[in-house]
Amino acid sequence: MKIMKNILTIFLVFLSFVAISQCKTEKELCTSLLTSDYISDGQTYKAMLFGDQVAQFDVTFFEKSTYRITGASGDEKGNLIFTVYDTQGKELFNNVDQMNAPYWDFVMEASMDITIEAKLDQKHTDSGCVALLIGFKK
Repeated sequence: MKIMKNILTIFLVFLSFVAISQCKTEKELCTSLLTSDYISDGQTYKAMLFGDQVAQFDVTFFEKSTYRITGASGDEKGNLIFTVYDTQGKELFNNVDQMNAPYWDFVMEASMDITIEAKLDQKHTDSGCVALLIGFKK
């Protein structure tokens, strides 16, 4: 039994390294979309997804600031679906309505906590790393 635990632990560590290295491409694509007009919030929001799994990220945005959310899965634009909700669950934005656009720019009218849900577009891929970056305008 102890040998099986050790093998499972080694396997999980290996998968973690694979997932982290796999997310490098997605982060680079997101970074390229976060143009010099924007300053990153310093976080990389990422998750490894399979099938119809959904990653959820909670963020606070502040009044009168202009933001850009960039998202990627894989090395091509359009593989990621992301939706932004307020604390009441009201949908504020969905990139499906924009042909899976890889970024969204917006101005906050009031400070608020939001939830970003990200999932893979099943028409393009059924597993992979999801990465999001958020920047605010200089």
